[in-house]
Amino acid sequence: MKEKKFPLVSVFVAVRDEEENIIACLSTLLAQNYPQECFEVLIGNDQSKDNTVQLVESFIQHRPNFKLIHINDYKGEARGKANVLAHLAEVATGDYFLVTDADMLLPINWIEGMINFAKKRVGIVTGYTMPKSDSAFSALQAIDWLNAQAQIYLMAQFNIPVTSLGNNMLISKEAYWETGGYEKIPFSITEDFELFQQVVDKGWKFSQPFYKVPVGITKAVKSLPLLLKQRKRWMHGAMQIKWYLKWALVLDALFLPFVLLMLFFSPKGAFLLFVFRFLLVTVLTSLLIIQTAQKPLLKYVLLFDVYHQALSFLLISSYAFSREVEWKGRSYKV
Repeated sequence: MKEKKFPLVSVFVAVRDEEENIIACLSTLLAQNYPQECFEVLIGNDQSKDNTVQLVESFIQHRPNFKLIHINDYKGEARGKANVLAHLAEVATGDYFLVTDADMLLPINWIEGMINFAKKRVGIVTGYTMPKSDSAFSALQAIDWLNAQAQIYLMAQFNIPVTSLGNNMLISKEAYWETGGYEKIPFSITEDFELFQQVVDKGWKFSQPFYKVPVGITKAVKSLPLLLKQRKRWMHGAMQIKWYLKWALVLDALFLPFVLLMLFFSPKGAFLLFVFRFLLVTVLTSLLIIQTAQKPLLKYVLLFDVYHQALSFLLISSYAFSREVEWKGRSYKV
């Protein structure tokens, strides 16, 4: 019987003040069913001021494939998380780089599941991520993530590149260095989007298997102000996608104010339009939830479209008035 080959993999985890999350994340990486000798976990400490370093140092003792790397300077154009990843890529030994975040919990077959989609000339693979839904607010975020990833997956079926997920992404070493690495890529606060675009522009294929790969669990955002900050950062990447996809997002965000304005001229028409969209979104989202085996989310599906419309309008308004983004205690002009 032919022995199975396991490509060498480097897992990147950028950390900055992650004492609440990092050990749980590293524990799920330690539990991977991928051979320990075939993967390394590189933890990039981005000047943490809490107990992150002490916790990581204690965890990685006697675990030679786990390494802590301190980030104290910049590489070229890279800043923030992109700068951490640039440093980690320089010391990585794997043929493939897997990128995740400190607040992620990865299933035991995560590495193997992602590697299975790294076929010939596939430069980048997008994983499947869902927020942990333990409240109505987090469940609505989970439905939003599910819808967004379904849309990215659908576009990929027509070979239309959109983006990747920075907390659940695989990139081949060859594809990464063909872009010049993060130090040569123009800086973006949405570093995953920028890298994805650069890889595709170099002629590499992309794979976005969506729910066909093991699902990684991330933490949901705890409050509306924090959610707006998160989505405002993502909006920077969204404003760089193809023009027709960008306008679809803008029109979606303007639907609620349009209906409210329409109430003054045609209350019945406004009501019918709102109900039509509500039913369409609710039915399609329900089918998606069932298809992806996320049935606990069904009890929140009636709230989703109103949540989504309100959030989209608030986000567009916030982005229009200020382009400053806060991320991990640092501010960026975008």
